[in-house]
Amino acid sequence: MPPHSVLHRWLPGAAQLPGFLAACSVSLVACASDLKPSAPVERVLLITCDTLRADRLGAYGYAHPTTPHLDRFAKKSLVFDRAYSTAPMTTPAVSAIFTGRLPDELGVMNNKVQIAPAAISMTEVISRAGIRTAAVLSNWVLARRGLEEAGLQQGFDHYDDTMTTREANRGHMFERDAAATTDAALAWVKRQQDRRFFLWVHYQDPHGPYTPPEDCLSALQRPLTAEPKLRVGQNQRGLGELPRYQAIGEERSPEAYRIRYDAEIRFFDREVGRLLDGLEKRTLLENTLVVITADHGESLGERNFWFSHGQHLFDELVRVPFIVRYPRGCARPSSAEDRGYRRVDRLVSHLDVMPTILDAFGLKGPQGYGQSLLRAELPEHRMVAHMGAGWFGVTDARHRCFSSRSSTHLYDVEKDPFETRNLAERDGTRVEEMLGRFEILKRGLATVRLEGVAVNRDNAELEALKALGYAGVDEDSGRSEEPGG
Repeated sequence: MPPHSVLHRWLPGAAQLPGFLAACSVSLVACASDLKPSAPVERVLLITCDTLRADRLGAYGYAHPTTPHLDRFAKKSLVFDRAYSTAPMTTPAVSAIFTGRLPDELGVMNNKVQIAPAAISMTEVISRAGIRTAAVLSNWVLARRGLEEAGLQQGFDHYDDTMTTREANRGHMFERDAAATTDAALAWVKRQQDRRFFLWVHYQDPHGPYTPPEDCLSALQRPLTAEPKLRVGQNQRGLGELPRYQAIGEERSPEAYRIRYDAEIRFFDREVGRLLDGLEKRTLLENTLVVITADHGESLGERNFWFSHGQHLFDELVRVPFIVRYPRGCARPSSAEDRGYRRVDRLVSHLDVMPTILDAFGLKGPQGYGQSLLRAELPEHRMVAHMGAGWFGVTDARHRCFSSRSSTHLYDVEKDPFETRNLAERDGTRVEEMLGRFEILKRGLATVRLEGVAVNRDNAELEALKALGYAGVDEDSGRSEEPGG
């Protein structure tokens, strides 16, 4: 059953549907066609970080010193407070970033497939305009894996997926740590001289297992909380127990793992700071649009899920940091100053990345759900969607609604930001209204129905996927469906 088929549990019958949709008069944004072209920038740097929660950054109010470099950078940028991913696992989320379409439309609902050659990525549009394109990656699931035309490498002149470090606890898996990732990115930048370019850098830290450098770990040490110790699970789901691949020695304290997670973020932060400093020293930041976000978040004990992701669509897995540094002269959304940061409280999505970057280069791409963020005002009444692990959900300016085959959730995030009071049963009308608004939005776009291209994997690689640590959950069976990335 497709993830968005949950709509039909709540929408009126087919005979009543046209009248119901017509009654929904809320303004929705489907594309950026109303924008005036902005002055093209010279360069765009897109930085994505694996498994990074927004609320663990100082710029988002976190008290511990995880992100001193990003916090300084954020004070020269715009901080978007309500930014959401489309999926709680890597390949679907990143595929949506690069195409502006939802994972189910791309046929990419897990990490076993990549986007088809027919999918149009922003990199292809940029490359056809004669702008150099490069990617430097550190997560194994984003590697080419023998694919020629399919996958995220489409349109890249340089796709560096070299990973030679064996991951702790899973020696059959390879990655590249944050320091090596920054080294590779700076090496490519050094060769570009004064050419226009688009550079995407994806950092694997802080994805588990949490094995940060000792200096980063020391900087985040604090007293352990008096919580029950976790047992090590027999799978990677993380429900009520520590995922097997996360176990570090005999450590079983939940707070010790939170500290290790924070320390991994500090390592990422240090290396992003070095990357940004490297561009600044070469005077390349002045006319560069920089977008920094994460593919998804991580459960740190909420709802009894421990150090895992991919199982649901609660805030901790789909709300992401989103920081944009605009070059001088670029149009930007209205913001308000708070504690030294310029903050934007309007809803934004990963689906906005593609139109924003293309707009920055003065290019037009295919129609999608996103909007360019190079504009003075963002719409107040907007809706964004999320999906994965058998769930489909929508978020608007005040509410979040998501549903699986067995349960539906509705939260007023203004009054209940931690999503503890499910309003679905008492306010079924709002559930219908929100899902109906999404149906209007979806019908207003050109239909995209692609099939992802399966990645050829040998037995060792399949075993590696099973051990990836954030398996999607089949709610009805209570078992892990398949791995995430």
